[in-house]
Amino acid sequence: MHPCILDFHHIMATSTPAWTNGDLYTWVGPTTGGNWSDVSNWSYNGEPATHVPDTQTNQGTVTIPSGVTVTVSSATSTLSGVSIKVAGTLDIASGTSALAVNNLEVASGGTANIQRPLTANNVLQVDNGGTATFSNVSQDWSGYPGLKPSVAAGGTLNFDKSNVTLGSVSGSGIAGNLNISNGSTVKTASNSTTITGPITVNGTDTSFTDNSALQSTLTLNDGAKATITTYPTDGTKVIFGTGNNTLILPSDKYAANKLVLANLKEGDSLGVNGQTVSSATMTSDNVSLTTSGGTISPKSVTYDDSYKNAPTDSNPVTVNTSNGNGVICFLAGSMIRTQDGEVAVETLRLGDSVVVYVDGREDVRTITWAGRRHMTVRPGPFADEAGYPVRILKDAIATGVPHTDLLVTAEHCLFLDGKFVPARMLVNGRSIHYDTSITSYDYFHIETADHSVIMANGLLTESFLDTGNRGDFRQDGNVFSIGGSVKSWNDDAAAPLTTDRTTVEPLFRAIEARADMAGLVSQADSAVLTQDADLHLMTEDGTIIRKTRETNGYAMFMLPEKVRSVRLMSRTSRPSDVIGPFVDDRRELGVLVGQIALYEAGSTTVLPAHLAKEELSGWSVSEGTTMRWTTGHAAISLPSRSSHSIAMLAVQVLSNSSYLVAAEDKAIALTA
Repeated sequence: MHPCILDFHHIMATSTPAWTNGDLYTWVGPTTGGNWSDVSNWSYNGEPATHVPDTQTNQGTVTIPSGVTVTVSSATSTLSGVSIKVAGTLDIASGTSALAVNNLEVASGGTANIQRPLTANNVLQVDNGGTATFSNVSQDWSGYPGLKPSVAAGGTLNFDKSNVTLGSVSGSGIAGNLNISNGSTVKTASNSTTITGPITVNGTDTSFTDNSALQSTLTLNDGAKATITTYPTDGTKVIFGTGNNTLILPSDKYAANKLVLANLKEGDSLGVNGQTVSSATMTSDNVSLTTSGGTISPKSVTYDDSYKNAPTDSNPVTVNTSNGNGVICFLAGSMIRTQDGEVAVETLRLGDSVVVYVDGREDVRTITWAGRRHMTVRPGPFADEAGYPVRILKDAIATGVPHTDLLVTAEHCLFLDGKFVPARMLVNGRSIHYDTSITSYDYFHIETADHSVIMANGLLTESFLDTGNRGDFRQDGNVFSIGGSVKSWNDDAAAPLTTDRTTVEPLFRAIEARADMAGLVSQADSAVLTQDADLHLMTEDGTIIRKTRETNGYAMFMLPEKVRSVRLMSRTSRPSDVIGPFVDDRRELGVLVGQIALYEAGSTTVLPAHLAKEELSGWSVSEGTTMRWTTGHAAISLPSRSSHSIAMLAVQVLSNSSYLVAAEDKAIALTA
């Protein structure tokens, strides 16, 4: 035979026609690691193929056999002419553009792992027993070119680290399992997305938003979040699984009332789409959320067995949003130590891990709750009560502690010498001071299952301890966090809370000495003190009566006739201001009073009301049974008096205090 004829015959027998049928392709490559684009891995009509199935394959289906793994590399840009049936494993590698196919079917026992956007002329079909997983894919399936999924009952569609919008579906829609995990964000575009199979959302920063008519069971695990915006099918169940999870209910009360919530527990959160929750009331079988748009409730609620203090009909729980004063928290930018380094507190979420310190050793605990709230300072005479944050300067405690300035609220505790100490008790006006330049701010806190010592900006401090102030926070701006029993410092704290002067003052003095050595200038106005209490009486009509004299510790006041009651007026001060913040006494005190007596018409009447009555205007709490502090305007009621007589009122002053001089009196005091 002529050599040329032999060569031509060989070409005719083994080459693939320009337009071919997919059914004629057979995989002959390795069972694992085979590359779709390697022509040697394919035969065509029983002969070695001369090119791979691609845009030139017009009809039929290319099958990946059971037990075989085939990879479509990033170099392959289109398989638009190919219908693929996967009985084995198909790995579609990441690429710079979407991969087009005619049709992709994942058969029973088959697996498709897809790492780039995918478009199909017809449909993505997952049969009973098949699994399709999209990883690191960002795509809007509702647009064009999109993807119409059809997942049979028993089939599985997974989204891992992906951001996908579901649009129209094919056939019966997604009747199999829909799993969303590892930070994925999946939402339905409209009512054209039919999902009847179970939906499971797993992990922190993983979310599912339903804009269609939800009709399948939705399960949330390990910090997941779901938002339902429209009408679900009546009786649709949402299950709160492991970890602490968040569900945002529809803002339409009739839509929300179709949902059945199961296994709510401490740390889970509920909210209302587009609205702020101002309060919530939990009963044995439901939760009512009060919002700016009215009251929203699901159809019913059940609580998880782990929720030991779940509400009952006889013991409902109501939580209100408070004004935020006295809160314990970090300001934005506080860097919390985690296994992965320092992370800003405002970015931490449920399910994240933080480094904690237990008996001097490092450990790791999971965040079970994260809250935030906004504070607007209310100016007043006392910076701690006004709400100004405390700024702890770099190196204030020790070299590198903190390593950068740290901003916390006044009640936030630092962990020093094995004890928790409120930041306000260490304010020296220099290295630790109230930052009055900040009048509006967001604050944040994180909670672990057990109260923990954590590190912020290199300084040991505390995680959140719910002593009844969880209502100071809200989560994601529109949620109500399910709380458990209120905890206490005595029983639940990671270390003792100390406000005792004998413990706190040495810490204060050591920090103050570092500020002295650093030459730091005071950030507050210098205090001017006086020992003059400016003690006087004021009658009901506002008349001022000054002392006539002092005798043996008694201040003597002459009372005109017809005066039936007076107030004992004086300057006031807080021990924490005039002695030092290491004194945990923030009462506004005037003078300490013992006996009070009225001398009139030759007789003496002792007036004991201030020592006998617990509630009395202008008086602080009693100091034993023989003395009591005033609060600067103490009410004194007088007995019936003789007509046309002058009386003398004697007030025993056992102690007064140093007093801060008001701003308008400072110039006089400084020049006196």
